[in-house]
Amino acid sequence: MALSRGLDTNLYHVSTAEVAVRIGRAVRYPDVLVDRLASHDDALKADAPVFLVEVLSPSSIDTDMIEKPSEYFGLKSLDAYLVCSRDEPRVWLWVKKRGRWPKTPTVIKGLESTVTLAHLDVALPMTDIYAGLPLKLTGA
Repeated sequence: MALSRGLDTNLYHVSTAEVAVRIGRAVRYPDVLVDRLASHDDALKADAPVFLVEVLSPSSIDTDMIEKPSEYFGLKSLDAYLVCSRDEPRVWLWVKKRGRWPKTPTVIKGLESTVTLAHLDVALPMTDIYAGLPLKLTGA
């Protein structure tokens, strides 16, 4: 919700897990995605995603942290990829800079933190990302 409120709705469309992202022969369904509105002609397929989000589960850690980044980073339109912990306020953010992806993500943790997406002109407080979720706050 915070992402939708912060984005320019004349430029971008926010979707959830029902929208497919095609990567070569593979098809992924990120938990949240931001697509350029001009390219959004099919409600079930993202043509130019600029931001993708995955939420970790015990069974998806390797996929979300290793497989998907290597696949997603091949998308020319993509500028950022975010992986969110399910049970504590901790995220891993990759942001493409000068056409290159970092080798490791930036880790952002704690409810007092903010995820800044300069390319979308959006700042997402962790309190908004984790609003309404039961969290483990020790060590955050």
